[in-house]
Amino acid sequence: MRQRHVSHVLATLSILLTLCFFSSVLSSKVSAHIVDDPISDSAQSSTLQFPKAIDFQIHAHDTQSPLEYATLHLLFNHNDSSEETHVVTPGEANDVTFRWHDDFTNSHFTPASTMITYYWVITDQADRKHTSSSQNLQIVDNRFQWQHLTQGLYQVNWYNRPTDFGQVVLKQVTNSLKHISSNLGTGLHQPINLWVYQNTDDFHSALPPQVSEWVGGIAFPGLNQASITASGTNDKTLSRDLPHELTHLVLHQKARGDIPTWFDEGLAVYDQVYHEPQMTNQFSQMITQHSLLRIPDLETSFPKDDDKAYDAYSESWHLVSYMYSTFGLKKMESLVQAIHSIDFTFDMNLQQVLGWNTAQIENKWRLSLNQSATLSAREMVPLTPTPTPISMPATSQATSSDGTESYLLVGGISLIVLPIIGCILLLIYVGRKSRKASSNGTPNTPFPSSVPETTPYPIQPEFYMVPETYTTPGLQERAHPQGGTPIPVDYPWQHSANPVRGGTSHTSEE
Repeated sequence: MRQRHVSHVLATLSILLTLCFFSSVLSSKVSAHIVDDPISDSAQSSTLQFPKAIDFQIHAHDTQSPLEYATLHLLFNHNDSSEETHVVTPGEANDVTFRWHDDFTNSHFTPASTMITYYWVITDQADRKHTSSSQNLQIVDNRFQWQHLTQGLYQVNWYNRPTDFGQVVLKQVTNSLKHISSNLGTGLHQPINLWVYQNTDDFHSALPPQVSEWVGGIAFPGLNQASITASGTNDKTLSRDLPHELTHLVLHQKARGDIPTWFDEGLAVYDQVYHEPQMTNQFSQMITQHSLLRIPDLETSFPKDDDKAYDAYSESWHLVSYMYSTFGLKKMESLVQAIHSIDFTFDMNLQQVLGWNTAQIENKWRLSLNQSATLSAREMVPLTPTPTPISMPATSQATSSDGTESYLLVGGISLIVLPIIGCILLLIYVGRKSRKASSNGTPNTPFPSSVPETTPYPIQPEFYMVPETYTTPGLQERAHPQGGTPIPVDYPWQHSANPVRGGTSHTSEE
């Protein structure tokens, strides 16, 4: 038995050595072929004109054939989405400058703090392809000279104000995070950025075109950043909008499961230090008129109508407040901890932690406000907290010697096959890396499979699965007499693997 084992090991090693030998030979041939690449590139650049556009450019030269077209590849870090743009040459030419004007002033707005990694693939008429080195571009609002202060995992950024202003904001962030942590039972796990604009005009000019004019703050959990406006250190936005947006960032760093909009926004309003009186008055009016919105209608989004949306913020806040007062702080902290799991729905977590589902909690809350019931007495029986996970990993046990032998056989085959696959993948990687070499023979950085995050401080990125924008309802005591409130905007670039973006291409022959 021992001799058979040794023979098996020697055979495996022989196969591996043979594969490595052929890999090295083929790699050298690929490298020799790349030296003869007739296409070279130079003057690769990107110019950011935030919040309007980015201009991409690259110059290419072909020593053997006219160039036909270039493809610009873009990868966005917020949800690993990517896109391709084709730029065609105007005629037959061996020297061409390819240009692409990426327009932001449409529904595919790219927010500040987004990291874009891009590269070009240039093709000539002989169908030879040349891949440029990959470049990183951090989207920043470069219209202003930003100042920065950092403490722990958070950084505040401001402009046109003295350092004292930044110190006040930094202290406000510290206090807000303590307040939020005491309510949620969790705090920051990743670095965040807070951008403070001096006035509403500057702030709104940095937002996507579809966002309402009444937006007072906005958060991008997928980018771990939020933006607000503050005219001075006594501005109420620092005690309203700031903790509101910070709550979204803290919650989504913790949560991996689904979070209903009413709970997400309700928590954010609940954590505000300052609540505008009009929101409370609006809710009282809804109670008097028996016009409460139904919670199932607030699961995925808020109404598009401004007044109804404002009602949704107010109602969500009061429902979350009811949950805290009814079930207690510890239970609510446990609920926030539970939504970290992706194996259970939010309703399952409610049943597990609180013993009631969403419909039952809504009914109890409405009855406490002397509103009409939404469930019958039979439907209000407390639930046994034993939810079934959405999916459970399959388990199996070997119960016979035949099963054990099968596992050993599979394991032995794996020991042979997996190294072979590894060598093949290594060969492919070396080939791709070599194809990205420049004309002077210097290896270029291969396009990474995961985008590095670059911010003013080190970060280990772990992005929210479906990033969205979250806004604060109201600006300066809600100037509009009848309401008007921001609505989370759904951007195609957040969900599409290959979004269609506005832009124009240009080429010029040299």
